This record gives sequence, C-alpha cells and structure tokens, in this order.
Amino acid sequence: MDISINEHNNNFVIPMNYYEGNNLDNEFVISKRFTFVLIERGSGFLSINNKQIFYIAPVIFCLNEKERIVINEEKDTPVKVIFFHPNVINDCFDFNNIRNLLENESVTMIQDREIIVHFIERSEKYFGKINIGPITYRKFDKLFELLKKETTLQNRDNWPCRSRSYLFEILFLIDNIYSESDAIIEKFESTIDEEFNDILIYIYNNYNEKITIDLLTKKFNINRTTLSEKFSKLVGESVITYLNKLRINMASILLRDTKLPIAEVMERVGFNDATHFLRTFKKYKEMSPSEYRSKYCWM
Repeated sequence: MDISINEHNNNFVIPMNYYEGNNLDNEFVISKRFTFVLIERGSGFLSINNKQIFYIAPVIFCLNEKERIVINEEKDTPVKVIFFHPNVINDCFDFNNIRNLLENESVTMIQDREIIVHFIERSEKYFGKINIGPITYRKFDKLFELLKKETTLQNRDNWPCRSRSYLFEILFLIDNIYSESDAIIEKFESTIDEEFNDILIYIYNNYNEKITIDLLTKKFNINRTTLSEKFSKLVGESVITYLNKLRINMASILLRDTKLPIAEVMERVGFNDATHFLRTFKKYKEMSPSEYRSKYCWM
C-alpha cells in the first residue's frame, strides 16, 4: 500500500511504499512501480524475469516496472525494499516519458531523470545489480531506517518532503557509486588501488559529516602529500573540491525536488555555516540556493 497523507484535511498519496522481510516477489507492482532492493547478507541465486542471477551480499538491485524479482521463500535472505513511481521524483514523470525525453525538455526534468537512469538503462554488463561494501551498506541501511521512521510516524513538519529527501539521498548514493566505479576502473585500467577506494567510499558515506584532510590522513594512515597526489591523479581534483562538489550536487537535488528549508538542506549535506554554504553553492552553481530553488524547483 502506498503512503497515505492527510495534511490540512486534504488527502493525497505518495506513490511509494516500504517493505522488509526474508523473501520477495514484486509481481504485484509490475507495470506500476520501480523496485529498489537492499540485501543485507547471504549469497545464492535469485530470479529476475526468470533469469537466475547469482549474488553475494551486501548488494543492491535497481529494477524498473518491467522486471520481476523473486527471492525464494526457502532462503533466509533479509531484504529491505522501496517501491516507487517515477513521479515521486518529478511530478511530470511517467514510465513513457522518462525513456523518451524530448530535447527541449526542462533542465529540471533532464537532471531528475539522471538520478533514476540506473533503473531504466540496461546493457550486457549492467542489469540493475550493483555490488556494495559493508560500509556503504550501513549508509544505505541508515537511510532506509530514516525513511521508514519518517513515513511511519508522520509527526514532523515537512515530513512528506523529508521522506522523499531520503529517497533522493539513496538515489544520489547509487549514482555516485555506479558512476565513480566506472570512472575509476577506466583510470586504473588493470590496477586496483584499494586504499584509494576505501577513502572514496568513506567520503561518499560521510559527506554529511565533518571531513578534513587531517581526519583522512589519520584514519587511513596516509600523509597529506600522498593523499593529495593520489586524489589528483585518480579523480582529477583535490579532496576538498571533490567533497564540496558532492555536497553541492546533493543540495541541488534537495532544493530542486523538495521544499525542505534551506537551513535543513545545508545541514543535511554537511555544512554548518550559512555563509560558507552560500559562497560554495554560488561557486559551483553560479547562483544562490534560493535562486536555484526559484529557477528549478517544480513543486
């Protein structure tokens, strides 16, 4: 059942729901919802459109409305699932236009489509499955729990927007994991730098916390010069620049697609000083947060 809302005596529904259990069959939402699956532990085979897929947890699956996933009831496989219609992301979206956006569509629609592209596009190498590590799993799990709590209690101002914002954070994290893993693989070619991967994952999972160069050097037992050189070589920019871009991109999504107060958005992405947030946002977006919301928010 979708999330029902009674706000100011006006009943409406968010086409999104949450499930957790030890098995899964999303047949009841085929043609109606995207399915995001988080598997905590275990390994084995599951079925997607009658094709057997091997998995080792922790792992996530981003499935579109045409894909049926079945996890056998006989297996003790703890899963957490979010079902959602694309119009939760943007009220203009349906299952047709997200696949066929016109060239003259608004910037907002184009940007919003990008954060759900991993549910739509398929190739020989990508069928919706993304492997994650235990640290990243904990970040996903925390966001799932926050979304579950917010939609269950419904006891704070702006809770519908806040519930959606947790979904946006989940989708943002997916996009960064997928996109950066591809980019890093290309840059590394056949070389894997596990230390650098750990640093990158830490930044992804903690961008909303205080992160400094000193913290990273101590946590990963690496000196400042090596950290800076390695980051510049593999990512093409400094640690702080990369972190700030990550934060501002997340802030842009929350400003564009929710009505959360700007002060809350600022804190959610890791800034604790309004002046610094404003200056950094204008540096990368060439306008203030309020101007960005006025220009791109569709709500």
